[in-house]
Amino acid sequence: AQDQINEIETQRTARTTIDKKLRQLEDEKLAAMDEAEALRRDVGKEQLRTKKLEEDLRAATSTAEEAQSKERELSVGRQRQGNEVRQLQEEVEALRQQTSEFRQKARQFEQERDSAREDRDIKLVDAANQVMWLERGMAEAMEESITIQE
Repeated sequence: AQDQINEIETQRTARTTIDKKLRQLEDEKLAAMDEAEALRRDVGKEQLRTKKLEEDLRAATSTAEEAQSKERELSVGRQRQGNEVRQLQEEVEALRQQTSEFRQKARQFEQERDSAREDRDIKLVDAANQVMWLERGMAEAMEESITIQE
């Protein structure tokens, strides 16, 4: 009879331990899923930022085309008088400066975007792996619980 009492007590302890572990794994799974959702929101924000920077890049391209047009006007204007030529040169220089700034911003954006994508991809893979391991742990704990109950 004492052996049966000890066996019942051992089973209760095992069930309690398994239940605690299941709750812990479920909590960890929920935390990992929350982190994954936060990463998805970050992706959305990054997409909006990317769209804005792409618009800036298109504006830079347009500005560059405008600068080329002004340069063509400048070469024709060299045949005209000095004041008109000086004004066009100033406009061309300002457009070149803007183009250079836009190109620099575009390069910086591409570097930041690539870095953010790598960071996001690593975090998403880590979160997915964590969820997979937690689900596997929960399945093992459930199997252990079923085995103990049998």
